[in-house]
Amino acid sequence: LREKIPLNAITSSAAISVCEISCVWEKALQIFSLAVQSNVQPSTNPFNAAIGACEKGVAWDRALQLFSVMFQRKVDFDTCTVSSAVSACGKCSKWEQALQLFSRARS
Repeated sequence: LREKIPLNAITSSAAISVCEISCVWEKALQIFSLAVQSNVQPSTNPFNAAIGACEKGVAWDRALQLFSVMFQRKVDFDTCTVSSAVSACGKCSKWEQALQLFSRARS
């Protein structure tokens, strides 16, 4: 028997984390978007996993977009969030964006 697994904060976070580990950032963002469209209220963990996937995929611009969405939705961020987003910028020599993000996180 095959059961449908519900899409919720836990299952979406787990799936995004697997994508992060597997370095498939585009798939991670697809799952993240699907969760948001399904009215799953994203918390820190799914955002961290998606930002981490963007970092590994050197998709600095997408990492910054996700961080901005977190900021706008008033989702708590942590050291992991900021570190991954800053690292994504650094890997692409986007040091100015990294400094802006760091400054924004501190305010």
